[in-house]
Amino acid sequence: MKLIMTNFADAPITPELIKAVIPAEIVRRLIIAVDADKTTTRLDMSVSPATKAAILAVFAAGGNVSLCTGRAYAPATHLVLPIFPESAIHVLAGGATLMTQSGERLWGREIPGKLVAELVAQTEKLGCNFGFGLGKKFYVASDRSQTFHKFLPGLFLDDVRDIPDLVTQQIPILVISELNSAMKVVLEQHKSELSWKLMLDFKDEEYVDITAAGVTKVTGLAQLAKLKNLPVSEIITVGDGLNDLEMIQAGFGIAMGNAVPELKQLAKLTIGHTDNDGLAEFLLALIEARRQLS
Repeated sequence: MKLIMTNFADAPITPELIKAVIPAEIVRRLIIAVDADKTTTRLDMSVSPATKAAILAVFAAGGNVSLCTGRAYAPATHLVLPIFPESAIHVLAGGATLMTQSGERLWGREIPGKLVAELVAQTEKLGCNFGFGLGKKFYVASDRSQTFHKFLPGLFLDDVRDIPDLVTQQIPILVISELNSAMKVVLEQHKSELSWKLMLDFKDEEYVDITAAGVTKVTGLAQLAKLKNLPVSEIITVGDGLNDLEMIQAGFGIAMGNAVPELKQLAKLTIGHTDNDGLAEFLLALIEARRQLS
């Protein structure tokens, strides 16, 4: 059954609707994976009190909410992780890592540091910018950090020159901004080793998220599903953007009211706009539906 709803006010998400659309066994499991930007956050990148309260209510009811985001641990911590309890486990860096709330790496499929060092050198040569997550830190070229400060004000950015052994590290995700055609050629030369997605920032300028070959959000979701002892298809996945398409297809897909049309077409249900606390309303209705089914 597929319901497409485009207006929060016209189609309130109720427990009755939840029970009609989502199979009872999935409702009872109450395992949810949510995108960060514009799904968990509002459009202005803040998190509403209602969303925080609803996420905590899921845990109190015996369920689980995990982030499933392209962000590495440090930016995710700066943006949304503080609203989650200590027991939470998250799919980060576009599916390249599974990490605890406190930053412990449970699983990962990363890019070899030697290759990252080569790409970083190319970005500097070709006039691009870069940043990458490593553990609890996010590294940039200190003289070009303004790009990342613009989108993550207040995030502490470490200087890549402070990693003397970069070639020996494993890097979950590399972000290249101020992208140009020459850098795209370089990436194409490494297509057997890397996966990447072209994205648009808040000024509609291209940047690229780069992970190890074959890594998508579903890669990390599969590890979360294994940990929870259930198939990926029984994880409720909620997102809004093109980079959420795979996880919406793999899980029981839910689109935000502010989602791109392509995502709404694939989702089994479209809920409210993030600025209208669409995620919070959905989670609370889901909890009540579960209570009624118990």
